[in-house]
Formats: sequence, C-alpha cells, structure tokens
Amino acid sequence: GSILGVPLPILIVAAAALATMALVRWTALGLFIESIGNNSATCEVAGINTRLVKLMTYGFLGLCCAGAGLVDAAMNKIGDANQSGQNIELDVIVAVAIGGTSLVGGRFCLIGSLLGAITMQAVTAGGGVMTAGPLAVPRLTRAGRPGAWRGRRRAQQGGAER
Repeated sequence: GSILGVPLPILIVAAAALATMALVRWTALGLFIESIGNNSATCEVAGINTRLVKLMTYGFLGLCCAGAGLVDAAMNKIGDANQSGQNIELDVIVAVAIGGTSLVGGRFCLIGSLLGAITMQAVTAGGGVMTAGPLAVPRLTRAGRPGAWRGRRRAQQGGAER
C-alpha cells in the first residue's frame, strides 16, 4: 500500500531511521553505544555496564530485523526465512562503508549508511535495468573482495579457482 503516494515500506524505513537517530543521538544509551564501540575496556573501567548496553543494542537490532523481515515477507508475499535476504551480506557491509561508518568500531553515521544503502540499491537495480547482463551486478558489488577478480578470470580461462 501507500500513503499520499509514498510506498509504505519507505515510510516504515523513515520512521525506523528517525527513531534510531533519536535513540543514538539524544540519549545516554547512544553515547554509551558509541563509546563501547571505541573502547569497551575503558568503558568498563569508567563504570558503564557494557553487557547491559550490548544486550539493549542487540535487542533493538532484533526488533529492527523483525520489522525488516515482516516488510520483506509482505512485499514478496512469501514467508520463507531460508530464502529471504540471502546473499546480501556483502552489499550491506559495502553500503555501511560507503556511508562513512568505521568498520573497526566507534564512529558511525546513520544518514550516511542510509545513503549507502540507497546507492547499493541503485547499483543493484540499475545493473538489471541497463541490460548489463546477470553477471555485471555481482562484478560491481564484488569490488571490495580480495581475489574476486582473479578467481573469475581463472574460471573463464578454464583454470581452477582457489
């Protein structure tokens, strides 16, 4: 469905993004999450209950994943948990890296991650629309994986991929 011409999944993502932004930018929990990402041991010494903060963070992540699963099941009209979201792990990591989030912990940017996700969706969808062929999109999204190009070249030449 849609509200005022805007698809409902986009409104759900926008509401979740705003709630997450409010949580991490305007509460003490957000400050604790970021500080634990920078240096967990120092936070324990400072008196922050890191186990509780991590539990709350993963609990919130679980709620977000459940909501994403419901939206995905509603859009695809299928409830198969084994097929939903399969093989998108690298796309998710690349989207977050494009958004400017440090992959080693600490600083993060929610708006940047959303823009990175939109960019990855445009690359994935655009590859199919431009009739680039079924192999073009994996090539574009494999750029960060070491040895991905080498193994593909060997396979095309008839050699074995390591």
